[in-house]
Amino acid sequence: FDDIASNITLIGRVIGEDEAAKRLSDEMRGRIHRALERVPNKSGPRLRALSYTHGGNTAGEGTLFDEILTSVGMTNVATEQGVRGFGKIGREQLAAWDPEVIISGASPGEVENVLRQMMEDPVIAATTAGQTNKVIVIEFPTLLTVSHHIAGLVERLVEELYGSDERHDADGSSG
Repeated sequence: FDDIASNITLIGRVIGEDEAAKRLSDEMRGRIHRALERVPNKSGPRLRALSYTHGGNTAGEGTLFDEILTSVGMTNVATEQGVRGFGKIGREQLAAWDPEVIISGASPGEVENVLRQMMEDPVIAATTAGQTNKVIVIEFPTLLTVSHHIAGLVERLVEELYGSDERHDADGSSG
């Protein structure tokens, strides 16, 4: 997350909006911090999660996705299996790796369709993630962001994995 904050600071400096950039960066860091406070048992066993698309794309070590998974208390199965950066895996690997959580993306408005297609896939359905309904599909603009909007992705994953935060209303404001 530090790279994103540094980029916000740099852009703010370039356009003469240092204070606005600091506020935006601080807001992002605060939202991430509050979301991560809700991750239970940070020292216990971690859920094994995998990013996966029907094309077999995944994200391993050294990716922002890997950093996010680690921060929300999960082990990135792709990293665990030696994937560095972005790669492709076969369906056999998906079955053998048997993730407890599968995270995928969809175009805006297509989340339900992609989730249905994934759950109808016999390989995905046979994984622990499929058997326990831990297949999470997130719209690409949220899943693939490399801006301050990353806070929304962290919040969404924490909510999907650990439940909503009773301290916040449905709109996300404190209540």
